[in-house]
Amino acid sequence: MKINTSWAAFLCVLVSGTFGSALLRAQTSEPPESVEPPLQITSDGANRYEGGIYYAEDNVTVTYGGDVLMADQVHFNPTTKEATAKAFGTGIGATLPWLGMEIGRQSTGQPFLRFHQAGEDLARIRGVTRTLVTLTHTRNHSAATVALLGS
Repeated sequence: MKINTSWAAFLCVLVSGTFGSALLRAQTSEPPESVEPPLQITSDGANRYEGGIYYAEDNVTVTYGGDVLMADQVHFNPTTKEATAKAFGTGIGATLPWLGMEIGRQSTGQPFLRFHQAGEDLARIRGVTRTLVTLTHTRNHSAATVALLGS
């Protein structure tokens, strides 16, 4: 695949582990403790946090600030959202909130980013027309690479 060299690419890697001080590290064996405003995930079924990903099933409610999302099933990957926010250079907050982006999976299994509201506004302002995402996780750690591409 040839990438047009006039495109600007912003790349951010969020890695867990002991790969040296040059990489940004994130502890993912425990759920994040300080999300402002608090992110809350509740459900009637099974909930677990494994490999840096939250899993919740059956009548799931996700509450973040004044926003509420309801679904049958949720897989919440904070590592990918953190990597996306770092690629934008904003961090998670008012400019790019947790619910301003979504990680989906194409029928081929390839992950993708979908932006909502503030995230969509930020992507448009920054000229982002395409994103590339790669994800990996083990039982205790997760890693994400996000590239924001534009004209």
